[in-house]
Amino acid sequence: MSIAQVARVAFDSALPQLDRYFDYQIPDGLADSIRVGQLVEVPFGRSAKNRTGFVVEIAESSSFSGELSAVASVVSERVLVTPKILELCQTLAARQALSFGELLKVACPDRMVRVDKSWTGEDYRAELVPSHEHEQLAAHQLASISVMPGFVEHNSVLESRWLHEVVRLCHLMLSESQSVIVCVPDFRDVERLQLVFEKANLSEFINSYDTNATKSEQFARHLRALESHPQIVLGSRSALYSPLSNLGAIVLWDEGDEGHQDEGSPYLHSRDVALVRQSIEDCQLVFLQHAKSATVKRLETLGYLQAQTQKSARPNVAFSSDGFRVDSLAHRVIKEGLKTGAVLVQVAAKGSSTSISCSDCGKRSACGFCNGPLWENSKQQVVCRVCSGFNLNITCRDCNSQKVKRGRAGTSRTLQEFGKSFPGVRLIEATGDSGVMFLKGEPAIVVSTAGAEPICESGYSAVVILDADLELSRDHLDATEQAIRKWANALSLLSGDGKGAIIGVSPEFGQALSLWQVDELAANLLNERIELGFPPAVRLVSISGAREDLQPVKTVLEQVEGVRILGISSIETSGDSRLLATYPYSSGAQVAKLLRSAAVAPALSKRYTKSGRIQRPLTIKMDDAKVL
Repeated sequence: MSIAQVARVAFDSALPQLDRYFDYQIPDGLADSIRVGQLVEVPFGRSAKNRTGFVVEIAESSSFSGELSAVASVVSERVLVTPKILELCQTLAARQALSFGELLKVACPDRMVRVDKSWTGEDYRAELVPSHEHEQLAAHQLASISVMPGFVEHNSVLESRWLHEVVRLCHLMLSESQSVIVCVPDFRDVERLQLVFEKANLSEFINSYDTNATKSEQFARHLRALESHPQIVLGSRSALYSPLSNLGAIVLWDEGDEGHQDEGSPYLHSRDVALVRQSIEDCQLVFLQHAKSATVKRLETLGYLQAQTQKSARPNVAFSSDGFRVDSLAHRVIKEGLKTGAVLVQVAAKGSSTSISCSDCGKRSACGFCNGPLWENSKQQVVCRVCSGFNLNITCRDCNSQKVKRGRAGTSRTLQEFGKSFPGVRLIEATGDSGVMFLKGEPAIVVSTAGAEPICESGYSAVVILDADLELSRDHLDATEQAIRKWANALSLLSGDGKGAIIGVSPEFGQALSLWQVDELAANLLNERIELGFPPAVRLVSISGAREDLQPVKTVLEQVEGVRILGISSIETSGDSRLLATYPYSSGAQVAKLLRSAAVAPALSKRYTKSGRIQRPLTIKMDDAKVL
């Protein structure tokens, strides 16, 4: 049909059956005011009840043969989703087999009426203090920078090298009246950067995408990002969707950290969002890390990223392989370190024990509620790692024994053991639950899990990595990659004259780490993946749901050239099944299109969970290597 104007509307819904555009006639009264990216109310469904949606396109005609309903009203006169953010969501949906509306919900927070009506813009008065320390980063549009461990002195203050690099790039972009997105995996990184930006007189430019923000605060920061003045958007994954109009650079810190991967829908990795957004914005994209992942190494090998390594002294790192958890090297390094300052000891897990198993037959104990693995917390309570349920009476499913034994010591038990070995020394436990973030330089032993290490203001005099063998033997494809990354980040906290020790690694591996050959290790990991035909050499898809729903999907995927079905297996913790398949990058668009279509049919039949909620029939995760 041919009409005056048609508004194509998308709903911010994850339902596959709503994953399309709906055409509405624009009434004469709204013809001059309606714009792409606005939130509107439209009648929807048999009841024609009004529902809010985003205008994604304005056209002169519609392919719909019937009579179009009219747009009821414009909810907000503001353009809440810019054209480039719409393109970002559309591209990601097509690439990752996602619902476009699902991504709209991520890209634009819920509208808060009071904030929207009262927002008149900010009085922009921030002034930039001149700096000439950004030439190194200015030349590279797409770069991967391996930051050496340690600290640098800036304005008489010691700061980590990677923080210094972030500040330099931000200063460069702001001096050119351009904005920057700084995406980090953890709130600790956000707090550290906020302090450094304050010292660099850049705090007035910060637009913080704090994960603890209220809905009103989330909407206010979204409105601020829509303004034209240069700013630094700082946050985790959601920061990559900020609707900046003058984006000059995206900085992604520690791309290999699991915090960059969405645990829930839409199951995206910050790296993929950043790569797609860079291609749309044609801005700089810089990956910063102490130890790069195999994925970043692949992008370097392809010539997509320009590799750069800082020139500075490597850390003083020793290693041992004698089989004792806390051997003579560990004791010696800790003892020497305590003479001059604080000592960091990184262990594999928090709590009293990393695992629980049967003392008679040795089988790992499983949760009585969901079959997940068990561990013992600092209160000697046996807890499930999956559902967090407390298990009181444990019976072995193989031999019916009720005798259990504890596995490797976690943070709390390790701390107790050090209390006996080093009497009178201050002991600090640091985990994700403890909230310890900063320390003075006085002598102390800090036992920490990876990622929760407090920052010592002058650097640690010693860093000891325990449980290296346990980290390397984890049953995951990226176990070695994650271990190297965790150790490199811990060793980066050493003072200039501090000493590190890695306990429980092979001589070959230990030698590479002591020489700080982390780039070579990443290259080796990539070559292994290429030989095995695993990510990132190929792409991976994981599809979870009822087995009867997975079989038709398997049949469809088998028709695509290059697809390799790894199999369908049961998921013990949920009762569902999971289909795994790999495919070449060249087949990505075809695979995603087929999967989006395949998800619609099962979604039309309503199924309910035990709690009464509608169950999503198929869960599609693209490029989630955690399942391997």
